[in-house]
Amino acid sequence: MQKNIVFIIFLLLGIHSLEAQEITYTDSTTTTIERQLNEVEIAEKKSARSLSVFKALNINSIPAVTTFSAAAALQQIPSLSSDIEGNLRLRGSNKVTLLFEGVPITLFEENRSDLLIQMPVGLFSSVLLFNMLPTASICEGEAGAVDFIFSPDFTDKSVLKATLAKGSDNRYNASVLAGSKTGKFRWQAGYDFRQEYRYRTYDKTTVDKTGTARMNNNAAAKPRTHLAMFNAQYLLSPSDFITFNALFQTMNYSRLGNINNTKTNTSGVVVANVLRQRNNTEKQTGNSEGLNWKHIWKEQKASFEASVNYDDFNYDQGNNFTNKNPKTGAVLAQDRLFINQDKRQWFGSAKLTKMWDNGLSGQLGYIGQWHKDNYSASDDDLISSAWVHNMSKSNDYELTKNLQTGFAELTYQKKQWKYLLGVQLQVDNRNGGKTQDANLTNETNSYLLPRVEINWQQSPFSSWAIRYQERVNRPLINDLNPFTDNSDATYIHQGNPTLENELAHVAEISNTCRVRNLTLNPVFFYRYRYHQITDIATLQNGTTVWTKENANHAQDLGLEMNLTWKLFNFITADASATGYHYEIDGTRQGYGIKGKSSVDAKGSIKVKLPLALEWEVYGYYTDRQLTVQGEIAALGSVGNALSYSCLKKHLDIALTIDNIFNSLEEKTTFNTMGTQQTIYRNRDARTLWLNVSYKI
Repeated sequence: MQKNIVFIIFLLLGIHSLEAQEITYTDSTTTTIERQLNEVEIAEKKSARSLSVFKALNINSIPAVTTFSAAAALQQIPSLSSDIEGNLRLRGSNKVTLLFEGVPITLFEENRSDLLIQMPVGLFSSVLLFNMLPTASICEGEAGAVDFIFSPDFTDKSVLKATLAKGSDNRYNASVLAGSKTGKFRWQAGYDFRQEYRYRTYDKTTVDKTGTARMNNNAAAKPRTHLAMFNAQYLLSPSDFITFNALFQTMNYSRLGNINNTKTNTSGVVVANVLRQRNNTEKQTGNSEGLNWKHIWKEQKASFEASVNYDDFNYDQGNNFTNKNPKTGAVLAQDRLFINQDKRQWFGSAKLTKMWDNGLSGQLGYIGQWHKDNYSASDDDLISSAWVHNMSKSNDYELTKNLQTGFAELTYQKKQWKYLLGVQLQVDNRNGGKTQDANLTNETNSYLLPRVEINWQQSPFSSWAIRYQERVNRPLINDLNPFTDNSDATYIHQGNPTLENELAHVAEISNTCRVRNLTLNPVFFYRYRYHQITDIATLQNGTTVWTKENANHAQDLGLEMNLTWKLFNFITADASATGYHYEIDGTRQGYGIKGKSSVDAKGSIKVKLPLALEWEVYGYYTDRQLTVQGEIAALGSVGNALSYSCLKKHLDIALTIDNIFNSLEEKTTFNTMGTQQTIYRNRDARTLWLNVSYKI
């Protein structure tokens, strides 16, 4: 209770600094930058090339950015939050799409939450959050999209920047960024190494008619992440512009965890106690390469743009398990489990854009996505000093899917009004399993997805917008694979090959109002979902196994409010809060629809001090969340940063303390099938970072 009071005090006093992170609210009419390059006008749009209103986080403006993981950086964006496991939440939904330079890549699929809490973010130039996806993109997910941008502006000057950071518990981060422009050629390259420290605590208590079972697990790891990126831009001819992007990422770690399992009967007598030791190694490797070509017909006010992108992702996990008697240390059993997942994807698009003198413009294009996943698990048991393969705990599953999208869009602008009408025709196909597998599935779907937008510029200081879009959320291979993955005893999960695609209708009414030093941005939003993909806990032989199911339908309604206030030229404050009412469909669990209202808030305050010092305090609070079978308790965190800039802003020094009150403990409860379960987990303890950055 005292911690909650402290959070509220901090959120009321200081609320998320826009100037500190240079977050901007931008309308699509201002995202097109008309450039004159060698007497050729190049119209370039970053991030999916055609955005509606979005929030932009300027990474380069944060002195302590090297100390931030990707998940921590995303916490700086109003209305977007990340939990201790790296899962994102926007307006009450965790189905947020992730992109790299406007392209969905396999690196950002099932294992993305683990990636976000490890991946450094200092090399990116900006991170964009937008709620409505453009017509010229794949309308995936249900709650906006986050786009990581590395490419610089073509007209940017040369850059050379080196950064070194040291954190508590042997945390390190080192990066270098270089780039230059010579005539028609512009390039930029960067490399970042980060070593994190993760100490995980997990405590689960399960009570049923047979008694009480308790699982306790503590483990520490030092993930090491290497991230390299490259961008090249070339003015091929007076009418042709070529861009090449590349990303390479690898992350690995090892850890030794002790899982203590104790079972007591209804009288409190211990009937079983086993210590299961897990020696675990994990490695993730991903890369992406993309080429974009744009041709301009200047006199006809038209352009053609084509792009192709290839990316792959590989995940390797090794586990050696040993069951021991906690009292004597005697070995009771040994087994091992090896998991490999390999993803490959091709992505291509083509778009024709035309503008007319009467305020009318249009787009016509195609997007194709071809995707192949392979998942394999191999389990061996040690029997009489020999390893024996266990077929019942092994698996080989393949998922092939493709998506073909045709789109068209018309925009009409007259005076202070702008109207947009877009439509997509999508056809998807997926094949799951092996040819000899009884769970072999084949499914084809087609959708006609509309998008409507009306903008009104009421005055130079106030604008309104109404937007509507239909989107599709498709299951991933871990959602579909019927294999029971027990590599992590704290989250045993099983896929469902009969899952259907989830559909969502999303609408919003927004206003942006500026009065002197105050900016208000209220957004009313509504979301209706059917065939919603949800997590369900089941009991199988006394073990909790999580699986996926399609719920019937659910809807959300809420108000998002963003406020920016600049005081006395040396204080900048910003508040972001989202209040919403959401529904949980428990028809299949026997109780129908239930609803709840929640409020998520975040904020900070930034103060300019003497001697070129800047101090910022930030914090966030996420409200209690209902699940199909229980709830996740509220939590919050407060941090602060002190930065110093000198040598004409070439040298930056920053000291940050995150999670000051060590409050990021997550509590989850559920009650189903006569079983009550309570889980406590904590992954991120209080951290201290010192960051030094020098830029030429």
